Amino acid sequence: MKKLLLIVLTLTIFEAKAQTNVYYPFPDSNTVWSVNASKYFIKGDTVYNSLLYKKFFGTNDTTLSSSLQYCGMIRQDVANKKVFGVPAYQTTEGTIYDFNLNINDTATLTKIDGNCYGFKTSFKVLGKDSILIDGNYRQTLIVQNIYTTYPDTLIQGIGSYAGPFSPGENYQCGADFCQPILLCMKKNGILVYQNPYKNTCYIDCSGIGIEQINIKHQISIYPNPASTVLQITYSNERLIEVSVVDVLGKEVLQSKQTTLDVSNLNSGVYFMHVKTNAGNYTIKFIKQ
Repeated sequence: MKKLLLIVLTLTIFEAKAQTNVYYPFPDSNTVWSVNASKYFIKGDTVYNSLLYKKFFGTNDTTLSSSLQYCGMIRQDVANKKVFGVPAYQTTEGTIYDFNLNINDTATLTKIDGNCYGFKTSFKVLGKDSILIDGNYRQTLIVQNIYTTYPDTLIQGIGSYAGPFSPGENYQCGADFCQPILLCMKKNGILVYQNPYKNTCYIDCSGIGIEQINIKHQISIYPNPASTVLQITYSNERLIEVSVVDVLGKEVLQSKQTTLDVSNLNSGVYFMHVKTNAGNYTIKFIKQ
């Protein structure tokens, strides 16, 4: 019986690893990405510099029929696991995603933010993992802007945690802006991806929607990345409980203290769920 269980477990692990070797390209039609209160989609072809691209749009209209903003052109090199783009207001193509990168590699990626502006930013790959989507494991890359401490996760065929073509746009909320969050992705009207920490495809950060920024309550952690101890700081709140989960959603640590010992955690990306008397917060951090 033990041998049988070992064989089943080994086959399961082998199957999961094998699936991550399968590349999942980005959809090029009939797909809608929801980022906060905005919708993004690909519609129509165009030829630029003798290359065929798909046109990328954004809008706050849920019917996708008005107030469309042209965001740029997108094309894929499926064989080399890359996505390229020419952002609106620019004429030069850049690499948006490169899933051939390995841990500790650095690369300059082009991101198209929520306002459809393009930026080139240098990133370092902190880790590689996989995520289960629709019964299949897709490879993920955990990257970090080399000039900041904010990491982001890139998912094959889905996008980044911040948007469909926004690697590294995962900055923190401030007093006059809201962190872009890829809430969900639908293809042909069917939900393919749902943010594991949100149960909605719509967040209004203007102060009148489902979620809003409350600058009176600020939660932060340091250092990030951390190797031994994480310190939680906050204002005007009372800490109730802290839970740390890995990228697969498994709880690995729980505490009611503001100082956490993370020395026993494996290196990688984690999410800290902080529960206070004023609300709940989720903060991503890296264990070195």
